[in-house]
Amino acid sequence: MSTATPRNIAAIDATNLGLRLLQRTAPTPGLPLITSRHTPAAQLATLQRLLADSMRAPELAHALAAMGIQGFRPRRLADYPLIRQQAQQHAAIVLAGA
Repeated sequence: MSTATPRNIAAIDATNLGLRLLQRTAPTPGLPLITSRHTPAAQLATLQRLLADSMRAPELAHALAAMGIQGFRPRRLADYPLIRQQAQQHAAIVLAGA
């Protein structure tokens, strides 16, 4: 494990204890949840509803908070180019002293 210095940077998709938040990016779509392209629309709607319902389940509140999960929203393929756009915007950032 490396020692913590002001020059250490991490891009992490889960909450980790002991790290200091330096900056927060705009929300972006998470990893896609994939089913068969043959999944019937009614079954897909049920899966999406169950995921959304799980965000409100009191017995999951502690685990969701620990992982930094704040909700579930169905996404379209068109939502994902935002990730590439943000990566390109942030690629030019140079940290002082790095």
